[in-house]
Amino acid sequence: MVVALVYLLVRALPDCLLGLFLLLPPEIAQSFATGQQSWLRHIYPVLPLRPMGVPGGLHLGVSVLPVLLIEGLLVFLGSAWLLRRVPAAVAEKIPASRWLLLAAIVLVWACLVRQQLLGLLLDAQIEAFRALRATDGGSSMDEMAQFLLTSHWKVTAAIYASTVVWAGLPVWLHFRFLAAGPGLARQAPGALAPQRRPVMFAAFLLGCATLHVALVQALYMGLWPWLLGQRHLRLPTEKIEELGLPLTLAQIVLALLACAAAAGFHVRGPRRKVAWDAAAVGRAVVAGMAAYLLTSLLLLAATWGLGVVAPDSARSFLRGLDRDPDSAWVPLILLNLLSVLLLWWVSDRLRRAPRACAAALAALLVLASIPAYVTWTLTGTRHGLVGARPGAAITGMLGDARWREMQQWCTGVVETRHGTWLVGRQERPGDIGKYVPAGVPDLAQRIGPAGEPGTRPAAPGRYGATPVLTTLARLQDDGTFRLVATLPAVACMMVAPDGETLYLFTDLNHPQPPDGMPRLGQRAVLRSVDHGGQWEWLASGFMPETRQQPVFGSDVDVWAWGVEPADDRRAGGRWGAWPSAPEPTGEGDGLERTALFHSSDQGRTAEPIRSPEALTAPLSYLQDLLDVPVAQIHPPTSDMDRERFVVQVDETRAYAWTTERIAHGTGASRGQLSVTTRARLTRPTPQAPWQVTDVSRMPRFGIGKLATAADRSTHALVTDESGTWLARLDPDSGDWVARQRMPELLPGWLADQRSTPRHLWSNGQYQVVTLSADVHLPAVLSPFSRGGAEISADPHFYTRDGGKSWQQLAIPGYLGVMGLSREGAKLYWSPGNWYLDDEPVLRHYDLAR
Repeated sequence: MVVALVYLLVRALPDCLLGLFLLLPPEIAQSFATGQQSWLRHIYPVLPLRPMGVPGGLHLGVSVLPVLLIEGLLVFLGSAWLLRRVPAAVAEKIPASRWLLLAAIVLVWACLVRQQLLGLLLDAQIEAFRALRATDGGSSMDEMAQFLLTSHWKVTAAIYASTVVWAGLPVWLHFRFLAAGPGLARQAPGALAPQRRPVMFAAFLLGCATLHVALVQALYMGLWPWLLGQRHLRLPTEKIEELGLPLTLAQIVLALLACAAAAGFHVRGPRRKVAWDAAAVGRAVVAGMAAYLLTSLLLLAATWGLGVVAPDSARSFLRGLDRDPDSAWVPLILLNLLSVLLLWWVSDRLRRAPRACAAALAALLVLASIPAYVTWTLTGTRHGLVGARPGAAITGMLGDARWREMQQWCTGVVETRHGTWLVGRQERPGDIGKYVPAGVPDLAQRIGPAGEPGTRPAAPGRYGATPVLTTLARLQDDGTFRLVATLPAVACMMVAPDGETLYLFTDLNHPQPPDGMPRLGQRAVLRSVDHGGQWEWLASGFMPETRQQPVFGSDVDVWAWGVEPADDRRAGGRWGAWPSAPEPTGEGDGLERTALFHSSDQGRTAEPIRSPEALTAPLSYLQDLLDVPVAQIHPPTSDMDRERFVVQVDETRAYAWTTERIAHGTGASRGQLSVTTRARLTRPTPQAPWQVTDVSRMPRFGIGKLATAADRSTHALVTDESGTWLARLDPDSGDWVARQRMPELLPGWLADQRSTPRHLWSNGQYQVVTLSADVHLPAVLSPFSRGGAEISADPHFYTRDGGKSWQQLAIPGYLGVMGLSREGAKLYWSPGNWYLDDEPVLRHYDLAR
């Protein structure tokens, strides 16, 4: 006991100086700190950097008091153990010189040496923070907040991990000197060894206090700053600082006193001389942790149950606290008193009925693990924390993180036989000089007559007047990306099957032609035949009759979809009859024109495919299928409710699909039905025209996403009445075979889930999907909400075996996947928007690992 007291008196000197310093008037303290900064650094206690939003008083209390308590308990337990292990050190009376020697050792080792070593780590963190603030253009508040939080945990971990070193060495040296000291009157071994009760008291208090401090650190130095950063807590700075002293008293001082009282309840009973050993000390430490954990779980279970049984009352109480935070003091005081009484009762019961308490703790842990798993899965998925990271590596360095900015269409990584391209797009690009090097060409200048290179066509404003800038960067041999071109519009890069020709399908209008000739309706297209070195404008367009991106079937065959021909048999749309008259679709041979086009000359010209039946479901078919009046059937009037695909499986066979979402009924009987029309196309020779040889319709069946790999294998995400499946195209029958169910974010018995496919990538060997998952949690898993809660997430999964098994990937956001290599196992991904993660690198996973 005396050893621990001496240790604490000497070890607490820097902390006492800090307390005296804080009592000085602010002006004197500031002047003193500025003038004596050089030597104050050697005696000032090591305090981690304070995270943003944490009250200063609480940060100081958490960083000082628990460390002293834990080191003091370690010294006491170490002394008790050495008294049993080193009989030669047991003396009747220890002279004052030995205590002075112990104080000197503690002063040198646990104060001065500790201050210097931990101070070096703290100085490094301070210098790094200063460098962050001095970066060009400064650093954002989010960056500084993240740095301060990370720095706090680094220094805090070093402080607590080294407590055994600072507390252990002085005690060990003290007893070694006693054992070797001549002239000391010895007692029998074990005569002065501490009895069982004080040792068990210290061990129980050590376990209880350690777990409490860990949870306080996690709550106030982790969750609290995160909630403030996410704007879930709205407290002014003045109000936060006012909470420092009350929180320190409640969460540190009184809580540690409550742990000490709980230890007293646990060890009370008749005094018996019972031997103790290291195993008994370990069990007492575990008992202290178990008592604290069981108390916390009981309180959490009571709060959880209140939220489930009376969600409205609980929400009303929380809204009242949000309007008047001062009204929280009385409930918090009562809650703290209840927690203390419950901790004392649990500690006493843990001594009387340890097995019953252990069973209750195990049951509560199992029950708590379910909502913890759900919370971690949903939150971790949203932030890219949950999932595998197979072979994580850096693909290349970027000049700026904005080069990898993603949007919902036509951005990401495009691989060719000669290089790797990165297509990024920035909305409201602002001052492009900050991230676009001088001399990078603007490809919009290439659109127009050769004599007018400065003409820049206007964007059509399809998505409003928001300006955008598309950037094209290419990976160099030295592992860096070089920005080679920009375009002030949406641009989609496509690679011809030969791997030599690149196309850019832009969102820019063609220039107005001279002599009053009509302007080409298709948007401008650029082409490069030297792997992106030079780009030329295709004045005549690329399959100009079409509106969607083309699909390359071979080196010469190209497919694309255009506008659906007007058909009076489809009249009666959602807003009444269509005003346009039906176009002539046939040429007297019983065939009608479709929206599918084919080019046999690499896109220079295009011919519409004619079919004996429409590639959309006729109204008569829908009426027979739905058995409702014609006026209540509303076929799609735009591509938003229609998905169209075409796949050429070889030189003489191809398939085309149109999936339509048909709205029908009125009022309570309204519904939506998916109908897919499949056309089989053949030709006798590669030079002959294509013919539709079969048209079939599949009700209650839809194709959401489709991907064809370089080896011509095709996979799709198909939906029927049983759910959504990953399926492979059988090139002979045109059926979707080898269907495998899509993965689920959570087990079905935990929550109802509704997943919609967002994206599909396939290179034949690997398939990657991005889902939009809406998870409905039951009320028992979402307290304080009436009828449960609806939570959305965007998980990413990949499979190596055609969907038989799925593995989630640790990628945040629905735009996290940037592309899949044409051949191989590289999956390119992004950690988020550039303003969330501005590290200028492109990353990839190796799915083969």
